[in-house]
Amino acid sequence: MNSVNKFWLLAIITFLPFTVFSQNTKNLRFGAQFSPTICWLSSDHAKVLGGGADLGMKIGAVGEFGFAENYFFTVGIGFGIAQTGKLQFAEGGDILPKSLLSNEVAETIRHNFPIDTKVDYRLNYFEIPIGLKLRTREYGYTRYYAEIPIITLSAVTSAKGNIDAANLDVNKENIRKDVKALNAQWGLGGGMEYYFSESNALTFGLYYHQGFFDITSKRPDNDGKEINHTIALKVGILF
Repeated sequence: MNSVNKFWLLAIITFLPFTVFSQNTKNLRFGAQFSPTICWLSSDHAKVLGGGADLGMKIGAVGEFGFAENYFFTVGIGFGIAQTGKLQFAEGGDILPKSLLSNEVAETIRHNFPIDTKVDYRLNYFEIPIGLKLRTREYGYTRYYAEIPIITLSAVTSAKGNIDAANLDVNKENIRKDVKALNAQWGLGGGMEYYFSESNALTFGLYYHQGFFDITSKRPDNDGKEINHTIALKVGILF
């Protein structure tokens, strides 16, 4: 079974409990969310350095099923746009071995980039987040909540890279072959729900997500494990 089929099998298994529980519509709520994000990368290789953060966003829909008083199983579907961050390759070398780079990148350096080359990974993801949400009783029109853990399954839909090196500055290179197609992140967050009617609420929360696995494909030079980190300010509405 290839990695794409494994992703969809895991996604179906993820949704099964929610589909069964959702027969009790009294405890079921739906909503939508928009989250500005700050994203960055880290590496366990001494010669591959974090090169700075990027701004992005997440958008999507979410469903919540209450299985006990103030306890909810959550599952969503959405997109992460302009995620990931920058890496600086102190020793240069063959850092994008599989990518079909444009003619703006000279043949002489495609497999031997100069020292301190920086790559800005701009990845878009299709995402399925699942989690457990704990909520307080109502104080006035407000409830507070924590969502922990959150597991997000993700599949790359687009991968572009901006390359900054000596005498080279190119944008939107196709680097999809040098990033992993599938990944997963763990996360946690918390915030508040403000009720403007009996069952409808605006939500505000702060979340942190971190990748489980290496987002980059294997490199012949300076290969390490690069994982993504995200801080998201979540704004949404529940119906």
